[in-house]
Amino acid sequence: MIKKPTTSEVMSVFTNAVAESEKIGKQIDETKDKLNTRLDLLETQYEYSLNMLMNLKARPAAQDGKIIFNETEKYGMFDTFGMTIHPKLSKTPRNLFNYLSTRGYLFKDNIQVTVNELPAPHFLDALKEDTIPGKQLYIDKYDTDILDIVISPDLKNPLGSLKCNMIEFLPFLPGSFNIEYINIYARENLVSPAHTISGGITNVGAQRLILSEKVDIGKVEMRVKLLYKDSTGQYPFGLHHLYFQEANLIPGSYVILRTDRNSNINYIYDQLAMKTQYGISSQESSKEWGIRYYASYDGDNLSHEIDISTTTNPNYVSMNTKTVFIYVPILASMMSITPDIRTA
Repeated sequence: MIKKPTTSEVMSVFTNAVAESEKIGKQIDETKDKLNTRLDLLETQYEYSLNMLMNLKARPAAQDGKIIFNETEKYGMFDTFGMTIHPKLSKTPRNLFNYLSTRGYLFKDNIQVTVNELPAPHFLDALKEDTIPGKQLYIDKYDTDILDIVISPDLKNPLGSLKCNMIEFLPFLPGSFNIEYINIYARENLVSPAHTISGGITNVGAQRLILSEKVDIGKVEMRVKLLYKDSTGQYPFGLHHLYFQEANLIPGSYVILRTDRNSNINYIYDQLAMKTQYGISSQESSKEWGIRYYASYDGDNLSHEIDISTTTNPNYVSMNTKTVFIYVPILASMMSITPDIRTA
């Protein structure tokens, strides 16, 4: 005799099937939302990349003699991230707002972020470590080109040390914004900044910013100037991540760069242009930076140092060489240098 299910058993199966169907429907909707967000992000990136490509075609050729660190042959003791070169790390930096457990990173989720005085929940995802499951990626669009961002950790429950001396930026639209200033307040004084970067950071890309000393963070204020307006008349802005880190840097870090000319070098002048985390300057001194120039490098040792010229005291390079190796001490993040090397 075949046993027939009771009415309650049939209803239980039906109820479970409905619940499972609703669960699957919810998962499908969540997947659709994630895909739509990712498609919007890709569409914004594509439009921005196309715009940058057209601008690049219209630009004049790059300044002769400019050495971009992430594009050139280099040696020494240093680390790189994106477009920057900086002092070498002795170990992996500690991420202030993410806890490294035996199962990977966990977001501390005890931070408040506002943009133009309004809560900015999407910005919290930028503070999350990239490997955290469920981290969402966003590009938000604004009607204004000025963003005042305030990041405030919970000082009553900090969940670990808040000491920081390195900030890491990874934007979705590199070069689409400037940072006009960053004010970092210490936990014990939320009135006067303990560290201020006021010179501005232009055309922010994938880069690291090295602070002169470790600061126990109580609050961070950052003003962003958006440069790119899309086809809808809005200003897109988004960060793949923004890390606040405690890093141990090795003193005495340096880089050796090779640069070549088509004919023999006659003079190398003291003045040079540099792009660092503090901005662009064309009035820097090689001697003040501790920069030295050599005609030879065997992979271990520099030799045949070349005397630097000044306007009042030119020093002719007597040896025949078309190649110069430049020794550059690294104290902060740097992007490029343009030495004044003159040929016949």
